[in-house]
Amino acid sequence: MHFFKIYKCLMLLRPSHIVAYRFLSTSAVKYVRRDQKKIAKPNVPSEKKIAFPPAFENRLISWPQLIGCEIEENLKVNDEYIDEYVSNLKFGEFNVSALEGTTIELIPKDSKIVLTTKLSRAMPIRLIEKPDNGKVRHYEGIVLDYSDNNFRLMLRNLSSKTFDPQAAAKCSYSITPSEEFSTFHALQDFLKKRHEWKKMPGFPILQSVYRALPLKSVYNDRRLKCHLDLNESQRDAVNAAMNKHRLIVAIQGPPGTGKTEVLTEIILQANHAKQNILICAVTHQAIANLMKRVGDHLSNFHRLSEHVDSPNTLKAAIQAHSNFDLLVQRYETLSKLKQQICDVEQLQKLGASAENLKYRIKGSILRGSNIVFSTLGSSSLRTLRNFGFKPDLVIIEEAGQCIECATWLALLQAPRAILAGDDYQLGPVIRSQTAVNEGFGESLLGVIRKEHGSKATMLLKEQYRMNSKIQKWSSDTFYESKLQPHESVKDVKLSDLSPTLISDDYSPLIFIDTVEVEKNQKDNWEKRVIHSFTNRFEADIVALHLHRLLNDGLAAENIGIITPYSSQVDLIKQLLGKDIDSKLVISSVDGFQGEQREAIIMSLVRNNTRGNIGFLTDLKRMNVSVTRAKRHLCVIGNSKMLKDHAPLSSLLDVFQNDGRIINAMDYLKRNKFDVPKNQRIQKVK
Repeated sequence: MHFFKIYKCLMLLRPSHIVAYRFLSTSAVKYVRRDQKKIAKPNVPSEKKIAFPPAFENRLISWPQLIGCEIEENLKVNDEYIDEYVSNLKFGEFNVSALEGTTIELIPKDSKIVLTTKLSRAMPIRLIEKPDNGKVRHYEGIVLDYSDNNFRLMLRNLSSKTFDPQAAAKCSYSITPSEEFSTFHALQDFLKKRHEWKKMPGFPILQSVYRALPLKSVYNDRRLKCHLDLNESQRDAVNAAMNKHRLIVAIQGPPGTGKTEVLTEIILQANHAKQNILICAVTHQAIANLMKRVGDHLSNFHRLSEHVDSPNTLKAAIQAHSNFDLLVQRYETLSKLKQQICDVEQLQKLGASAENLKYRIKGSILRGSNIVFSTLGSSSLRTLRNFGFKPDLVIIEEAGQCIECATWLALLQAPRAILAGDDYQLGPVIRSQTAVNEGFGESLLGVIRKEHGSKATMLLKEQYRMNSKIQKWSSDTFYESKLQPHESVKDVKLSDLSPTLISDDYSPLIFIDTVEVEKNQKDNWEKRVIHSFTNRFEADIVALHLHRLLNDGLAAENIGIITPYSSQVDLIKQLLGKDIDSKLVISSVDGFQGEQREAIIMSLVRNNTRGNIGFLTDLKRMNVSVTRAKRHLCVIGNSKMLKDHAPLSSLLDVFQNDGRIINAMDYLKRNKFDVPKNQRIQKVK
C-alpha cells in the first residue's frame, strides 16, 4: 500500500510534457517494435502480398489449355470447309505501303475469283505459295480488300528473304483462314505474361472483381447535368460511371434500353473532365456505331486502325501528318529495293528508318488524342501506352459477347473501367465442348453481376423498342420484371403503319401451332442436314405469312425472318426465290443479334418424338429472338415441344394470355386462296 501512495505522489509531481508518452497504447508500442524488426531484416517485404482466391487461380491455370481446345476446334472447322477456300490465284503486284505495310495483290487465273462466305475483310489468313518446281511456302496475313478481279492482302512479319516478287510470277496461290494471329493466340500470350499485370494501372480492378481486394458496397454518386436527354435509370448509370471512387461499373442494357446513348453521355462527361478515354468493343460495327454517336458532339478522337477508310481513324491522321510525304517516300524506296536484288543490310537499314519515322508519327497523333477507339482483338491495343496514350478510363462495349479473359487486356490499361452490354443475350461463340463445359464462354460482365450484384451493376430499366406484350416474357424471365416499356412504344401495333394491317393475325403476339398437323403430313417433322435441321412445313407457313404482310402494305425492310438453324435459313431463301426483295433480311438468330424490325417471323424448326429442342434450350438465344420485334412477333412451331421445358412453357403462356395461338391447319385453310402453293414463291417480291 505504501508503494502505491509513493507512486501516486510521484505521478502528481512529474513534468506535464511526459503525459503524451505515458498514454501511448499497448498496440502503438507493439507497432514500433514490429517496425523496428522490419528495419533489422531488410529481406522481408514491407508490402503485404495480396492473393487471388483459389477458384480464380485454378481458372487462370486452366484457361490456356481451354484456349488450345478452342483453337483446335476452329482448325477442325476450317478442315471441313477446305473445298470453300479461295484458290487458283496468281501473283499480280507487290508493294510496301506507309499505311498498310507489305501488301500483295492476287488475281484470278480464270475469268474471276469465286469468293466464299468463309473469308472477310480484316480476317487472319494463310497464303499458300505453290511454285512450279520447288517447296510450298506459307505466309501469314490479313485480308485488306477483295472483289471478283483481285485479292489484296497484308502479309505479316515479312522480310526480303521470305517473299520473292520476281519468282512469284511462276507460282500459284490459294488462301485459307488462319488461327496463327487470332485473338485466341493473343490471349495465350497474354496469359503467359501474368507477372507483368501488376505493373498495369488497372490491376486493382482485377483484384477487386475477383475478391483479392474488397469492393465497396455503398457509394455516393453525384448527380450530374447531362448533355443528352436521359431517363432516370440511364442517368443513374452515368452518375455511377463518373464516380471516381468506383473502380468498375457494369451497365446491363437489355434490348432497346438506350445503352449506346448512355455510353455516349459517359464519353462526353469524361471528355469534359479532361480524362483520356479508351473505348473497346468486340466488333468493328459496334465501334463504328459508337464513333458515329460521339462524332455528333466531339472531334478529338481516333480509331486505332490503319486498315479502315473513314474519318477519325489513325490511317486518316497519319495521311494528314506533316511528315507523311517523307514517310511515303521512304516506303516507296523500300518497295522498289525489295523487288530488286540488292544488299540485305541496306534494306534492313532503310526499313528500320521507315518504321522509326512511322512510330514517331503514330506517337505524336496518339499523345494528342483524348479518345481512342479500338476492337478488343486489335494487336495494337497492348502497345498503346508505348505510344504515349495513357487512358484514365476504359469503356468496353458488347462486354456480354466477349470471353472473360479477353476483356482483361483492355481493362488493365486504365485505373477505372466501364463494362456495357447484356450477358442475357448471346455471348461469345465457343466451339469446343470442353471449353463450354468449363465455363470458358462466360463474360466478365456476367461474373460481375453474379459476384457483386447491384454493388457494381446498373440495370437500364426502360426500353424504347417494343410493344409491352412482346417484352413481357423477356422482362419476367431475365430482368426480374424490372424492364418496362416507354410510353411511346407501350401499345405500338402494325395497324399504326398501315390501315390494311388490321387483321387479328397481325396482333403483337401470335403463335402458329403445328401440334395438330395430320400425322401423315411428313414435312411437318424436322429433317437433319449435316450439323443442322430444316422443317419444310414451317418454311411454307413463313412464306405464307410473309406474303400476307407484304400484300397488306408492310414494306420488306420492316420485316425480319429468323430461325435457330442455318439450313432452315437456306431453305426459306430457296422457297422465296431469287426475286425476293433484297431489303428483306432472312438470318439465323445469331446473325440477327443487334438488329430490329417492325415485324419478326420466327421458325423454331424442331419437331420430333424425343422432345429434343436443340438450340432452343439456350434461353439467351430465345431472348434475342423475341426482342428483335417492335410491333409484331409471329412464332411458328410445335407447342408440345415447348411445354416440356419450363422456361419455354412460360413463353407459351405469354402467347396464350397476351397474344393469340392459332392452329396451323386452320391458318392454312383460311388463307389457302391468298397464296396458291404453286405460286407462293413467285408472288413474294
